[in-house]
Amino acid sequence: MQVQLAEVTKEVQHQTKRIEEWHKETLEIAKRADAAEDKAELALSRADQALEEIEKERAATALARKERKIDRRWLIGTALTFLGILAPLLIRFYFN
Repeated sequence: MQVQLAEVTKEVQHQTKRIEEWHKETLEIAKRADAAEDKAELALSRADQALEEIEKERAATALARKERKIDRRWLIGTALTFLGILAPLLIRFYFN
């Protein structure tokens, strides 16, 4: 009976150690998971910031294109007006 009790006690101690080790490993895994979650949140935050910056740059690029198009139209309109006024004068001067 004593032998059986010693064996049961030994088995219980063994199982207790295994449970304690499993608990320690679980805590360590939980810490790693928390750290990974923090890193993921930081990465998501940085990705959101980058997306906002890209959207701002796209808007600025679209505005710059629109302004260049307006400036180009104005320049062409002014040049054509100037040529329209100057052409008859040059034709009369050189061909009459």
